[in-house]
Amino acid sequence: ITAMLGSLRLLQSNHVSDPRQHRQLVDLAVSNTQRLSRIINDILDIEKIELGRMDYNLRPIDLRDLVNANAVSNQGLFEGAGKLCLELPERSVTVAGDADRLHQVLTNLISNARKFSPIEEDVTVTLSVTGGTAKISVADRGIGIAEKDRCQVFQKFSQLHRASNRKQAGTGLGLAICKLLVEHHRGSIDFSSAPGGMGTVFTVTLPLLEQKQAAA
Repeated sequence: ITAMLGSLRLLQSNHVSDPRQHRQLVDLAVSNTQRLSRIINDILDIEKIELGRMDYNLRPIDLRDLVNANAVSNQGLFEGAGKLCLELPERSVTVAGDADRLHQVLTNLISNARKFSPIEEDVTVTLSVTGGTAKISVADRGIGIAEKDRCQVFQKFSQLHRASNRKQAGTGLGLAICKLLVEHHRGSIDFSSAPGGMGTVFTVTLPLLEQKQAAA
């Protein structure tokens, strides 16, 4: 809000005559307005989830379709950067889920992976099946997460010092929301990390939908 007000007051004062500086101030106000909107939405989401007021539309979902659609919607994160790479099985992977909520989980994980990776590095999303479960893994090539910080990762308002020893901008609610949404789908979320530039892999595990249920 402080950054937004600063930009708007400079524009209001009519002391900015350079069109380029004028555009920079407008862009700054817009980006901070968008960030404030994300913060408000995250706070509202986590409150609704914790109070049991979040609506879910559970139905059979092929996770291959979900991952592909999510990749298309997140391509903007990778402009002028590394690629978003997908590793998907040939056959369908069906779970019972709310497509919008699972899309939200995947978007949070991909956004974090891009944010904490060197700009030239790729982010890889892998979908696999193990026994009666589906696993979606999102791997980055960032600095990793120290073992001492493991207990904080899924806590609300937690922002870890990961990239270049400084905090990344964010609400600190994204991973906490992911955990609550995944657990509502009778699943789990965890991560493995190798500090020192080897990256971090977040993995969402969901129960597969039996074929007779998927066909119903």
